[in-house]
Amino acid sequence: MSGVSFESGTPSSTGSGSKTVTASCPSGKLAVAGGHLIEMLSGGGSEPPFILESRLTAPDTWTIATRAGVITSNYRVTAYAVCIDG
Repeated sequence: MSGVSFESGTPSSTGSGSKTVTASCPSGKLAVAGGHLIEMLSGGGSEPPFILESRLTAPDTWTIATRAGVITSNYRVTAYAVCIDG
């Protein structure tokens, strides 16, 4: 499709706890949708983290926020944005 791009943000650090990551569109494009990838890493337990937020936080930015569960110990999150010409 002309004018559409799919962007990924920088993956979060590994480990447990809360994480917030973003994916931003190139200059002149607007984010119209987004998503995330959660990678459970070695020693990460069997419980995935909770998704607290998955939303547009600026016209060109999609944000994902997570919080580790009781037995979540090692994971990484990447945010993605679907961008169109603005």
